[in-house]
Amino acid sequence: MKHQEWRSHIQRRTDFATRITHLTKSNNGLSAFQNLIKILSEKKLYGSTQKSGFIVGTESAVCFQDVPLLSLAENIEYEKEHCTGKIRYEAYGLRFNKCHLYQKGARPVIYGETEYLKEILPETEYWRIVNHNLADVNHLIDWTHEREWRIKGSLEFEYKDIEIIVYSDDDYQNMVKYFQDNNPSALTEIHGIIPLQSVLN
Repeated sequence: MKHQEWRSHIQRRTDFATRITHLTKSNNGLSAFQNLIKILSEKKLYGSTQKSGFIVGTESAVCFQDVPLLSLAENIEYEKEHCTGKIRYEAYGLRFNKCHLYQKGARPVIYGETEYLKEILPETEYWRIVNHNLADVNHLIDWTHEREWRIKGSLEFEYKDIEIIVYSDDDYQNMVKYFQDNNPSALTEIHGIIPLQSVLN
């Protein structure tokens, strides 16, 4: 299948996307929006490690969701309403072309019971493991709705590689102002700024 055929196929479906999304959250005394600004100023995503509770093995990895914008917005709203423990993400982040990141080493994760997967996978692939276990109906572990991808280590990017995700119209205006004040030319490079609230309303 050629690239244009692949794009055409996906564009006619509501359950797939040509882009994958990395979301950030409040951390280290910064709001999720402030963390996004920091990422944009550095043009780098740092991989999470085993300490985060989400990565298996010694390698770090950057995480993405392979879902359309509506599903992304719904996942965020669910996380906000139902999360009682560690918040995984908020409505701020970056979207990348899937083929571009594949060429940089990004791959879909491997869902399954962690200990079983560690037995059958080489240690070099542990960073792709995501625990999935539906055996105990009182403690289901299921993150498959994220269709997660990961890239080992960290990811450096250029503005031409990204779309920016924010939550509200106010965030959109603040993001535009940030670029106008700090790097006006970037506004002509990025592929867009998307307020997710508008997807749900």
